[in-house]
Amino acid sequence: MKNMDTCIIRQVVYRVPNSPCSVFGYVLAQREGLSLLFIKQQKKTMPHALVIAAESEKLGIFEAADMVHFPIETADLAALGVKIQALAQQFSSDEFERQFRHDDWWQD
Repeated sequence: MKNMDTCIIRQVVYRVPNSPCSVFGYVLAQREGLSLLFIKQQKKTMPHALVIAAESEKLGIFEAADMVHFPIETADLAALGVKIQALAQQFSSDEFERQFRHDDWWQD
């Protein structure tokens, strides 16, 4: 049996741009004041999303950052891969689906 590395994935609130809606996102990596978030699809017709966000200190939520790239160091790649793999393994669990069952947010 292969040993699994400990993988802590922080769940945060992400405000959808141009919308009053907020959804849960998962921090995959953080660097230089930016966070790379995984946002699970909320509708079958919409894809999952990776977004670059920054935390609003006043509101305590994450909002889309005005960036087109996310800096990743070589050491970050392994940690990022472990987190993405851990999330992917949870897609079949009922608990994961219950956790993400929210109102449609990717409509606009």
